[in-house]
Amino acid sequence: SAVILGLVVLNYYKNYLNRGKNHLTYLVMVAFALILTSNIFFIFVFAFDGFYFLGEVLLLAGFLLLLYVYRRVVRG
Repeated sequence: SAVILGLVVLNYYKNYLNRGKNHLTYLVMVAFALILTSNIFFIFVFAFDGFYFLGEVLLLAGFLLLLYVYRRVVRG
C-alpha cells in the first residue's frame, strides 16, 4: 500500500505543478503525503513501538486535512 500511496502523492505533485500551483491541490498532496508517512511508520513498528502512535497521529492528520479540503470545495 505504501507504493500505491507513493504513486498517488507523485500524481498530486504533478497535478499541483501543472495546474498553476493551486492551494487546495497542494493541501491534498500534503494529506496523502502524511498518510504515506504514517504507512511507512507502520512498517517499522517492529523496531520501535512508538512508531505505532506516531503513525496513527499522522494518519489522523492526513484524513483531517482531506476533510478540510473537502469542506472548502463543497462550500465553494
